[in-house]
Amino acid sequence: MKNGNRRLKILPLFLLSGIHVTEDIPQEVELAKQVLGENISIELQPHLGSYFGLQRLLAKKINNTSLDARIIIAHGSRRVEANTSIEAMAISLNAVAAYWAISPSLKDIVTQLVADGKKKIGILPYFLFSGGITDAIAQSMQDLKLRFPMVSFQLYEPLEANGELIDLIWDLMHS
Repeated sequence: MKNGNRRLKILPLFLLSGIHVTEDIPQEVELAKQVLGENISIELQPHLGSYFGLQRLLAKKINNTSLDARIIIAHGSRRVEANTSIEAMAISLNAVAAYWAISPSLKDIVTQLVADGKKKIGILPYFLFSGGITDAIAQSMQDLKLRFPMVSFQLYEPLEANGELIDLIWDLMHS
């Protein structure tokens, strides 16, 4: 790079610290550093899900005072330590964590909340974008509505590429 920027920041756009964040990306960054040598500085940033600003975005999405229960549903990781951030975030948002790929499932959490007398349940998918899993969550919601017709469900959109998320990423890359 003769006249360009010689500094590169990499921000993993992952919400959980699973295998890609903890192993795959750092390995690839190390390989790139070996290939590029001193020509460019590469700085690996913490993954997006580790930033507190993301929690503020989620809080704004699920800020509905008429709800008597909130669920944050994430993909989940077989690496238990990766899910602790979801558990902590759920608690701080006055919500309960559920997972798509591991236990407790959305169905299990909804069943428990209904048994506890909850009638208005909000569900926030903890995903960056809509896709196959969020579509499956929406289908699962239809099944839950049939199973629990006395409960009102509110399914929120995942984070998506909106101005606030873009601003957060911009701020992180320029801090």
